[in-house]
Amino acid sequence: MKRTLFILLFFSTQLIAQDRRLALVIGNAAYTNSGTLKNPVNDAKLMASTLEGLHFEVIIHTDADKSKMERAIYEFSKQLNQYDVALFYYAGHGVQVDGTNYLIPIDAKIDDKIGAQFEAIDLNRIVGQFEAHQNNTNIVILDACRNDPFKTWSRGSSRGFKAVSAPSGTIIAYATSEGATAADGDGNNGLYTKVLVEEMHVNQRIEDVFIETRNKVRKISGNTQSPQEWSQLTGKFYFNESLSVSPSPTLSASTTPSTTLIAHTERNLDSNLSLPELIEKGTSPLVLLENGYTPNALLQAGLVTSDFIGLEYKEGIIFEIDREDNKVWIAAKQDQNRGIGLDWENAKKVANRPVDGTLGWSLPNQTLLKAMYQNLKKNGLGNFENSSYWSSSESSYSNAWGISFSSGGRYDFNKTSKKKIRAVKQL
Repeated sequence: MKRTLFILLFFSTQLIAQDRRLALVIGNAAYTNSGTLKNPVNDAKLMASTLEGLHFEVIIHTDADKSKMERAIYEFSKQLNQYDVALFYYAGHGVQVDGTNYLIPIDAKIDDKIGAQFEAIDLNRIVGQFEAHQNNTNIVILDACRNDPFKTWSRGSSRGFKAVSAPSGTIIAYATSEGATAADGDGNNGLYTKVLVEEMHVNQRIEDVFIETRNKVRKISGNTQSPQEWSQLTGKFYFNESLSVSPSPTLSASTTPSTTLIAHTERNLDSNLSLPELIEKGTSPLVLLENGYTPNALLQAGLVTSDFIGLEYKEGIIFEIDREDNKVWIAAKQDQNRGIGLDWENAKKVANRPVDGTLGWSLPNQTLLKAMYQNLKKNGLGNFENSSYWSSSESSYSNAWGISFSSGGRYDFNKTSKKKIRAVKQL
């Protein structure tokens, strides 16, 4: 049977746009008035290089005095509204005083509890900056409490950091449990950071990164060190998404369908071929989906999420695959209400209307709306306007979140304002 063939074009850059990621990394070791530490500077450099490889823009400071730490935190805080993901990492001395956690600059001279308030950096100053950006993914990692450098006046008080609740959109990770100390490590790096960066390279959710880190640190330390974290994250996050697409080979006379990714317009598959063989032969992911293969089966067989993005499937356009249940999310092919903006309450009602005679449509939450912008609009797909679109996520009684599809910025809109509507559906 004659087959009609066409070449699937691939981008040499990533099809799925990366979140904008910013990190501030500080490692203090050369203390002048307290115990010198061996590995925090090495840990900071290891963390910085790891984050750079994971598409973070990294600001790193080592052996920072109080002035340098405060300036770094200030400059970092000013940029938070320009990024989607923000991470703060600290390795060095830390101390808890009357329930408040302090990071210790290298020039701190702390003779009593009052001194900590003036010589050290209150952790709440950093967490408070994240609290103002709850729609971001905010990450705080503290590999501190290596030992207690202030035994002369802190005897009888709690050792280590006190657990503090994370604000919405934030996860706070500690190298050890509340009131305990963390190992500085026998090699060139502290135990916690060494294990953590290994897990950050694995394609897994951030929660699983810290779970696996905890299990391994416990095992290596003989249960003397048990990392903890407190999370109020509102969306999914992966340090390493592994979604980049390789450039496709140039088609030439010597190029055969078996070496170039080719899609067949014919919808009937050869029943004698296994799924890996069909993929190797270049069968389109869309054809495989239409023939009953699930996204999970296709991903396990070697396809990646970016192979599906932008395909017109059923009544919409694929823009996301849920990594937990591998269900496909599609966006309607056109804006609802003939492209006319509506207030938030009416936008929700319109988004629930049938599309091409099918039910199950709704207004996307802010995470899905963000994915729609990044995966479709930024790649010229989906027929979107350069206007603001509603999400279903409320920010307060009177406001709800929306995204400008012109800039990608997320805004806290009054519910009475009029924004565009693009419905989504999970298959």
